[in-house]
Amino acid sequence: MNAFAIVGNLLILGALGCGAFAVFVGGDARGALAITAVSLIIPGLVFRGVGRKLGAMLGIQPDFIPKGTRGTATITSLGDTGVTINNDPVLAFGLEVDIPGSPRTIELKQRMPRFLLGAAIPGSKVQAVADPDDPARVAIDWSMPPQPRAGVARATAVPGPGMEKISERIGQPVAGVESAAELLERGRHGTAVIKSASDSGDISDLGIVDSSDAGRDDRIYILDLEVKLPGRSPYSARVGHRVPERLFGRIGPGMEIEVAVDRDDSQDVAIDWSHLE
Repeated sequence: MNAFAIVGNLLILGALGCGAFAVFVGGDARGALAITAVSLIIPGLVFRGVGRKLGAMLGIQPDFIPKGTRGTATITSLGDTGVTINNDPVLAFGLEVDIPGSPRTIELKQRMPRFLLGAAIPGSKVQAVADPDDPARVAIDWSMPPQPRAGVARATAVPGPGMEKISERIGQPVAGVESAAELLERGRHGTAVIKSASDSGDISDLGIVDSSDAGRDDRIYILDLEVKLPGRSPYSARVGHRVPERLFGRIGPGMEIEVAVDRDDSQDVAIDWSHLE
């Protein structure tokens, strides 16, 4: 509960107290107490309403979680909102929900315990709860830790950032058509912070590699990055990039990675996954 809601509740309690006391007194005191009660309850309701709206905007844990309709949801995307509450980040989630009567896909902003960073990433499954009075309202129950996408971890070669057919299949721009190995060798080296990550599917299901390929369980992520190169101000870039299966459960907003950037095209970015073991 935030400060607005707390103040609102205190004002409402004061109004109820004045009203109750007015019942037991008479004369002018009763009228004064009644006026005081009215003067307290109106701003109290306003403050409480503002507090609830602000709490929803900031991703404070919804109060319907203990009594709501339970199910699961798969994280399809997440991004940093730039808001923190008591050092916990508020993230923007895209969810594929499995709760009867609730929307199949939703987007929400919710506070997440900092110690779970790195566990809640695209592909992870989380406990979801729908408001019993409004099934369209869904929240994540962080009392149950996220479950990573099933997969057998194994080392893979540094993959390329994408090809033209990836862009056609997933409907997102893809930075570059050359291999990451070539770009990492000749590009400008720097770092990048992941601002958001969206899982776009298994590379074999997308038809990028054959189902018999050794890296067939790697996935394509759409990554929004803040790129930092020596001698240049940080800038934004969006790339479609192959992510090795061994890194499932470790890729998400706030993570800093090593990158190389094409010297002629600053939006052509390759990620060096070899530094993440």
